[in-house]
Amino acid sequence: MKRTARIITLSLAAALVILLAGALPAAAQGDDEATCRQLMGFWDPVEGRCVLALSFEMELTYPVEVVGYSVPQQAVDEMYGTMITRFTGMFQDPAYLPYGYPMTLYVDYELIPYSAQVYSLRFDISEYTGGAHPNSYTYTMTYDMSRNVMLTLDDVFLPGSGYLDTLAALVQTDLTAQMGEYADAAWIAQGAGPDPWNFRSWTITPAGITFYFDPYQVAPYAMGPQQVTIPLSQLSGWLAPPFGP
Repeated sequence: MKRTARIITLSLAAALVILLAGALPAAAQGDDEATCRQLMGFWDPVEGRCVLALSFEMELTYPVEVVGYSVPQQAVDEMYGTMITRFTGMFQDPAYLPYGYPMTLYVDYELIPYSAQVYSLRFDISEYTGGAHPNSYTYTMTYDMSRNVMLTLDDVFLPGSGYLDTLAALVQTDLTAQMGEYADAAWIAQGAGPDPWNFRSWTITPAGITFYFDPYQVAPYAMGPQQVTIPLSQLSGWLAPPFGP
């Protein structure tokens, strides 16, 4: 089930005209055309000016399923607001103005049900702000609609169960098997060790709990994001109600 509202689709292309004599340091004014090329701009010899092209695009898909549930809706609004502010704020930095490629921010989501009351949301985020390749990462949240509360792993597992050690062992074994000869034991141990931050991205279904690892967390960028699903049956001794016996 997915009801979407594309609330933000924004494309902006702006031409910035710089009169070099007034905008560049004195040391750079001796060769305006060369300086313009260094800025990745287009030199207009007739007007004696440098034109810089800047463009960016944002497309964020909003999960309308949370509307009316104040806690998850506020969490989503704050997350989207932070991403938009950070992304658009970069264009206030002159260092980004001459960049020759469009900057992009895309966000999509999937609603993943555990029950009629408990749902997980997984947000897939991709942004390009310069460099060799786009960056991608996953953000998740799980909430109980009947109580209008967000859930953490501490709500899923029994108090004092030491579940992080169990998860780390299971996940590291699974990742090592998935990556085979390309597995880096030290990288996996660091990115999937028993630290709450390593297991911050998760969703849950009746079949199991899935953990998501962004590029660079447990493997090089070239290997992409990784994920591990652990059947709830393997965790029955650690799970709290209603997730366990």
